[in-house]
Amino acid sequence: MKLLVDAGNTRIKYTIFQAGKFSTIHTVSTGNLTPELSADVIAKITGCLIASVKQSDAILAVIDWCEKHNIPIQQLRSTEHHKGLINSYPEPRTLGVDRWLAMLGAMKLFPSTSLMVVDAGTATTLDCISQQGKHLGGWIIPGIALQMSTLFDKAEKIHGEPVAINNIALGNNTSMAVSQGALIATLGLIEQGVKLCAEQGLKPHVILTGGNADYVSQHLVLEHHVDPALIFHGMSQYC
Repeated sequence: MKLLVDAGNTRIKYTIFQAGKFSTIHTVSTGNLTPELSADVIAKITGCLIASVKQSDAILAVIDWCEKHNIPIQQLRSTEHHKGLINSYPEPRTLGVDRWLAMLGAMKLFPSTSLMVVDAGTATTLDCISQQGKHLGGWIIPGIALQMSTLFDKAEKIHGEPVAINNIALGNNTSMAVSQGALIATLGLIEQGVKLCAEQGLKPHVILTGGNADYVSQHLVLEHHVDPALIFHGMSQYC
């Protein structure tokens, strides 16, 4: 039984992985995992795998929690290759481990297929993988909420607040224009990625994950798949 911990930019998610299956995925803002895990479950955990984009206080608290419960820890890092995935970065460890694991998860779910993995969270990342498992590279832009908050907070003459978008349209007030623009920028990222792949003879299967995946999915006309547990599928490749 393994404890899998995914520490993103704004929250910590964790689950138990046993016999090829995940338990309920929990989300916390601190490193205290005890409230959701019974003493019986904790006693059966044989190791903890941690994926962290930064060494935050919360992650240090998770490490401390594991040490108090005598649970061995493995902090995952991007490598040159793993389970058929080949890293395109000249310095493999500099590729964000969240992107690396999401790609591993996508390859586990859709083997021998060209893929486009979009993680729509605090940042929105896009990564393309060939049918042979080679990472072709990717893009990073601010996430939808970050795009909007940056304009409202930093642009002196732009005033408004985020609004939910039901249909793609031209905005007729500042709040709507910014909110539509942030969504359109994200959709455009994906559409341009598919177009670029097509120019290279690829027809990637698009997979969405991250906190904004469902929101983006509502408006994305391209055929795609949504999996909120994609990073955990990737982490399971180390179990």
